[in-house]
Amino acid sequence: MTRVRPLTSGGFPSAVARRFARWSRAAGARRNARRLASYRDQHAGERCFIIGNGPSLSITDLVRLSGETTFAANKIYLAFGLTAWRPTYYVAEDDHFLEQHHAEISRWPGFVKFVNGRWRHLFRGDREVIWYPWRPPDAHAFPRFSTDALRVLHCGYMVTYVSLQLAYWMGFSRVYLLGVDFDYGTRFAGVPTVAHASEHGRDHFVPNYFKPGELRYLPRLDLAEVAMRCALDAYRAGGRQVWNATPGGKLEVFERTTLDDVLRGEAG
Repeated sequence: MTRVRPLTSGGFPSAVARRFARWSRAAGARRNARRLASYRDQHAGERCFIIGNGPSLSITDLVRLSGETTFAANKIYLAFGLTAWRPTYYVAEDDHFLEQHHAEISRWPGFVKFVNGRWRHLFRGDREVIWYPWRPPDAHAFPRFSTDALRVLHCGYMVTYVSLQLAYWMGFSRVYLLGVDFDYGTRFAGVPTVAHASEHGRDHFVPNYFKPGELRYLPRLDLAEVAMRCALDAYRAGGRQVWNATPGGKLEVFERTTLDDVLRGEAG
């Protein structure tokens, strides 16, 4: 009986395996691009809510957003045990977060998940994941705002900035921020990454948002504010608008409103 060499062995079969792997990656990228393209202007003229994870965010507010189109990010899943509410779209960008918590992201079904393409290899087989091409900040051309998610989405030092670019790509004309407090007890002091410790305080909607020893980036609110002004300019140039419906907080780039007024139809 003739023995068939496995594709992983040396020689010609190995070359076939490499070609197949390249073809498979290219085919996967094309499928992903088609899925991402399908969201272009899918929500043209509609409104949406982009939810941050700041301490002002309440479970009651999430429940009130049932039936609305929402973007949420990062550890919003810590709220899932307290409410049946789920976001329409989920967004993750942060390298530390994706590397440490990709399994938890995949554990929660029922919504589309947009993840930084640098980490797409961690989500093979997750049919709810769409990866986006991501570009880190360029010191010579910062900030930049993309209206074409197929080409690139730019870093703005907050995942909210990626969500704003995705919302623009999808055609939303009225965007409301909620839970974007823009206020951290722990600030950047020259070292971008730290291992979380109890003295870092509570900056999120649940006290155990970070676990001791978990790697995290320290916020760069100075640069994030510049990026947010760029987003506001882009929305205005496109005849669109962004409001901040966060109760309190320190983000004053966008015009203020309240969730009550929005849901009553008295704002924007």
